[in-house]
Amino acid sequence: MILAEPASYPGLHAAAVQFGRRVVAVPADAHGMRPDMLEQACRQHRPGLIYLNPTLQNPTAVTMPEGRRRDIAGIAKRCQVRIVEDDPYWLLAEAPPPPIATWAPEQVIYLSTLSKCLTPGLRVAFVRLPHPQERERFLVALRSFALMAAPLTAALATQWILDGSAVGWMQGIRQEARLRHRLARDVLAGRYSGAGDGLHVWLELPGYWPSSQLAQAAGSEGIAVTPAEAFFAAGTTGSARVDAIRISLGSTQDRAHLKAGLHRLSHLLARRPDTPAAGSA
Repeated sequence: MILAEPASYPGLHAAAVQFGRRVVAVPADAHGMRPDMLEQACRQHRPGLIYLNPTLQNPTAVTMPEGRRRDIAGIAKRCQVRIVEDDPYWLLAEAPPPPIATWAPEQVIYLSTLSKCLTPGLRVAFVRLPHPQERERFLVALRSFALMAAPLTAALATQWILDGSAVGWMQGIRQEARLRHRLARDVLAGRYSGAGDGLHVWLELPGYWPSSQLAQAAGSEGIAVTPAEAFFAAGTTGSARVDAIRISLGSTQDRAHLKAGLHRLSHLLARRPDTPAAGSA
């Protein structure tokens, strides 16, 4: 059994189905997974692991504060349960707290990648496993389907890190992300509730728009958004579902194109599903 936040990375749910594991949702609030509910769930279900994406969480874009990370690390120690800390957006965040692994290094398997924060084409990831036996089992499993990391890509990523290129590019990416969040805040005035960093926005919808219907309507107008249903997998128990969409601010290179899409989305949100667009026949 895996404990996770109600809305979480779809890849987790796909992996759980593949390996015959059940995902149980632990209630979350504006700061992420609630420690009191996590401890209760650990004692009730005795899970195999806890899955967390604590920095710019996918899809809600919430960054868990330091105090809560400490609390969750303490619970993992007391209940002797492992945490998989999936942290692909840490480098995109503005002054993020230290990873949960800082306070529970023996309990946490820490994952990160350059493909989410530097460039999607750089398929290089990093895994910190606390025990040598686990590292060996992980490498055996990895070789069964990937054999090895692509040497040229790994060498390129290493060189960019060592010569400082990655740091310089990351500064530019963070600046661009802030500009795009500012644009989203201005266009989606009254609806935007983002933190101002990262590359996506979680937008809760007015009551008259079901998220799947809104995503379909947006698609017909050339706007790609992801409905909340994609993050609440079938069979997940304990979920408090909401009508919301995830907007990717980094899906287009052209900021003007993003602005035009956000304006079309704003107009769509302002009208009810059965109301035709202005100027339509």
